[in-house]
Amino acid sequence: MPVVAASLMGMRRKVKERNEDDSSRQSSQSSSSQPSKFQWIADTMKQEQVKKLYQNATVQWAIAGLIMGNFATNIVEKQIDPWNLKYAPEWKIIETVWNIIFIIELLWNMYGSWYMSTLKGHFLCSGWNLFDLLVVSISVPSLTGADLGAFSQMRMLRAFRVFRLFKRIKSLNKIITSLGRAVPGIVNAGMVQLLVMCIYAILAVDLFGDFALDGQYTNIEKNNVSLITTRGMSFGDEYYGNFFRSLYTLFQVLTGESWSEAVARPLIFQDGAFPYVAGIYYVSYIIICGIVLVNVAVAVLLEKMVDPEEPMDVEKGLALKDMPEHARVLLEPFDADGDGVISKEELMRAAELLKRENGGSNVSDSEAASNITEKLNEMQRETKAEIHNEMKQQRIEFERMRTEAGERQERMEAALDAAAEREKTLQASLTRLSTSLETMATQAATRPRRKPPSRGATAATVASNGGASNGGASEAEDKVQDGERIATKQAPERAVHQCV
Repeated sequence: MPVVAASLMGMRRKVKERNEDDSSRQSSQSSSSQPSKFQWIADTMKQEQVKKLYQNATVQWAIAGLIMGNFATNIVEKQIDPWNLKYAPEWKIIETVWNIIFIIELLWNMYGSWYMSTLKGHFLCSGWNLFDLLVVSISVPSLTGADLGAFSQMRMLRAFRVFRLFKRIKSLNKIITSLGRAVPGIVNAGMVQLLVMCIYAILAVDLFGDFALDGQYTNIEKNNVSLITTRGMSFGDEYYGNFFRSLYTLFQVLTGESWSEAVARPLIFQDGAFPYVAGIYYVSYIIICGIVLVNVAVAVLLEKMVDPEEPMDVEKGLALKDMPEHARVLLEPFDADGDGVISKEELMRAAELLKRENGGSNVSDSEAASNITEKLNEMQRETKAEIHNEMKQQRIEFERMRTEAGERQERMEAALDAAAEREKTLQASLTRLSTSLETMATQAATRPRRKPPSRGATAATVASNGGASNGGASEAEDKVQDGERIATKQAPERAVHQCV
C-alpha cells in the first residue's frame, strides 16, 4: 500500500506538471482556438441551467407524484367505468389533462438535454428518455382525435407510464439496475433448468405416455378404475403423449398448481412395482428443479442486490465520485478535462507515467492500465476494511460507554433509595417530635397555675406571716415555676438537637 501511494504521488506530480504545460500551451493558443461549432446555441438557450432545474430532487419527486396520480386515475377508470360507457366525456377531459402535463414534462427534458455540441448526456443517449418519448408519443394521437385503426390498441401502453418512476426514485432504479445486471446469470440458470426439464420430459414420454390408454388402470387394491380426463382423453396421452405435453406437465408441477392429485397420484397408486419408479421420478424432479435450480436463480438475483458495485471498466473510465476519498485526492490531477471521470486516454497517460516510474519495463498500455485498475481496486478494498475496523472499534467504544452509563445509573438509583430512606427516618422523627410537643402543650394547659395576689393582700399577708420567712418561701416557689416555664420553652429545641 505505501508503494502504491508513493507511485501515485509521483505520477500525480508529473501529471500536474504536464497539465500545467498543457494549460499554458492552450492559453498561448487561445487566440487561434475556436469553441465547438454549436456550443453558442447551448449557451444561448441556457440548456445547462434548464437541465439542472429539471434534475432537481424536488422537481423529480413532483413528477413522480404526477405519475402516481395518473396511475391511480387509470385504476379508478378501469374499476368504475372500464368501457367508458358512463362517464366518457369526463374521462376524455382527465386523459387530455394528463397528456398535456406529460407532454410539457417531456419537452422540458428534451429542451435541457438535446445538445447540439456534444453527445455526452444527450437526450437520445438515455434509455429511460427513449422510453418516456415512446409512452408520451402514443398519447398524442388521442389529443388530435386521429383514428389509428389497429394501432389504437397501443393506447394500452399508457399503463406503463408508472415504470417512469424507476428513473426518478433511486431505490426503485437500484432494483431495476440490479435486475438488468442479473439477466446473464438468470439466463444461464434458466438454460440449465430447461435442459434438466427436457431430460425429464423425454423420460416421462417413455415411462408414462402409454399409461391407461384404454381409459382405465388397476389400482393397488386390484380394482379397475376409470381414468378419462375432462377433455375425453386418456391420462397418459393427455399429460405425457408427446414431448411438449410432457414438458408443459412438468412446468405445471413446478408451479405447484394441483399437480399431485391430477398428475402424480394415479401413477403412484397403480398396481405393481411401477409406483416406486414414479415416486422416485417426481421426488428427484422436485428436488433438482423445484428446490435447487429455482434457488440458484434467486441466489443470482440476491448477489446482484447486495453487491451492486461493478468492477472498474477501463473502456468507460473511472468515476472519481465512486472512489475512496484518499484515492480521489490522488487521482484528481489525472482528470485533465475536469469532467469527474478519468477516461481511457487519461488512464493511458497515467499508465505511461507509471511505466516510467517502474524503469521503463516492457509493459503494454492496456496491461499498465489494468495494473492501475487492480491497484485502485486493492486500495478501495483496503479502505473498506479500514472503515469496517473503525466502525467495529466505535461499536466497542459505544458498548463500553453504555455499560458505564448503566453502572452510573445503578449507583444513582442506590443513592436515591438511601436518600428516600433518610427522608422516611426524618419524617418519622418529626412526627414523634410533633406528638411530644402536642403532649407537652396539653400538660401545660391542664397544670394549675398560682394566681398572683394583689398588692394590698400581699402586704397584709407578708405582715401577718412574719415578713422575711414567708417572703423567702414565696420567692422560692416563684423560682421553681420560672424554671419549669424555661424548661418547657427549651424542650422543642433539645428534641430537635437529639434528632439531629
